[in-house]
Amino acid sequence: MKTIQPTILLFDLDNTLFNRNSAMRKAMEYWLMHHAQPAGTLEQIMEKDGFGYADRTGFCQWLLDTFGKGTLPYDTPATLLSFLQQQLVANVYPNAEITAMLTRLQPHYRLALASNGSSHIQRAKLKQCGLDSFFASDTIFISGEMPAEKPSQEFFTTVLARLQVAPGNILMTGDDYQKDVAAPQACGMQACWVSHNRQIPAGVTPDITITHITELEQWLKH
Repeated sequence: MKTIQPTILLFDLDNTLFNRNSAMRKAMEYWLMHHAQPAGTLEQIMEKDGFGYADRTGFCQWLLDTFGKGTLPYDTPATLLSFLQQQLVANVYPNAEITAMLTRLQPHYRLALASNGSSHIQRAKLKQCGLDSFFASDTIFISGEMPAEKPSQEFFTTVLARLQVAPGNILMTGDDYQKDVAAPQACGMQACWVSHNRQIPAGVTPDITITHITELEQWLKH
């Protein structure tokens, strides 16, 4: 097994540092309590959600078109999205193994965060999973606070400029093969894909592939 020696570990947030799918499932279970639905509806919804990769406005419009608003007052994609985001945050919990790993890594690396989403929601998730103390204010990069989002080159060049480091010194780790692997690699960074047992499409070659974030440590030499 090869080992790599970055100086900065740049992490995605959702489905990387916490189990976003589990939190979303809980949010949708609560939403479905207010709707009459056939068996299997939750699995259908989670498939449509697609790891959170589906366009959020389109996903919420599909929910309303398919199931209606039920007994809840959220009858537009915007209001439903806000509700679901709040429910998702409420169902984010710390993971002791991830916390322990970051505790071990922190003395050896600068830890940074690169996440798409609104400022208050992403920061709320980070706090809910108990990991906010691992990241300095100047190493948190949230698209809602920046002029661009992943996977745009502008997002990653902004990260590089603010961190003031050569791209080869950064290892980006995340679950989205386009946003967290191909895009940072195009900017000269190393990339680790958190696969969650999925197959990566042809043409994308992560420097490292792991099933779960807690496997990252074994690839690092410090």
